[in-house]
Amino acid sequence: MYYRRQEGKPYAKYVYNKDNPNALSQVIRYRLEGDVYEIVYYDYDGRKILEEDYEDGRIIYSCELNGRKRHGKEFCVSKECDTAINYFNNGRRVKN
Repeated sequence: MYYRRQEGKPYAKYVYNKDNPNALSQVIRYRLEGDVYEIVYYDYDGRKILEEDYEDGRIIYSCELNGRKRHGKEFCVSKECDTAINYFNNGRRVKN
């Protein structure tokens, strides 16, 4: 997929699994300037397992998933460089 206003600049790159060609392996989304702003990873069956957001080449958000539900560690970094780590079990937040 490409941006409409800019010829030749891709919006996203879809990488399919080599062993299972009908399932995605990862989706890499780009800003208009060309830098990466989101990468979503998938397992063998095509379910989401990890989502990462980037800003200025740094990771600002990472969340482990089990399909559509959050399952595992969620990591956030604010603009003031404050970090927050939350843990989830099948979509429900686990209190620390």
